[in-house]
Amino acid sequence: MLIKLCRTRKAHAGIKKLVRKLGFGVVTIRFTITVWNIFMMLHLVACLWGCMGEINLQLALTSENWMAAANLQDVESPMLKYLNNLYWATVTITTVGYGDILPANNDELVVSSLVMIFAICLFTYNLSSLAQ
Repeated sequence: MLIKLCRTRKAHAGIKKLVRKLGFGVVTIRFTITVWNIFMMLHLVACLWGCMGEINLQLALTSENWMAAANLQDVESPMLKYLNNLYWATVTITTVGYGDILPANNDELVVSSLVMIFAICLFTYNLSSLAQ
């Protein structure tokens, strides 16, 4: 996974090169990189949240978890689970927080709290990089 994260840094150079080839300016390059960073952050947080739910379901660590509360424990479609994970990541990182997908045990509370702290710092940094 860390190797894939290193490859995303290489993607920045590719995105810059592509945007420059298309004739766009510095502002467009910054905006494109910022959008890329936000999508990557959302994807990583969604994968982390999905892993928390799956681990709790597979190992039966606790009787309650967010997947069981959202009635996703019997869903076969990985895409539907991923979309729910991505939805949770989006409303958490953007601080909208609708409250329809909630942490249901202590492990999920810790992870969601850490995600909120870490993600708001990265989200703020990404948005402030547009102003430079």
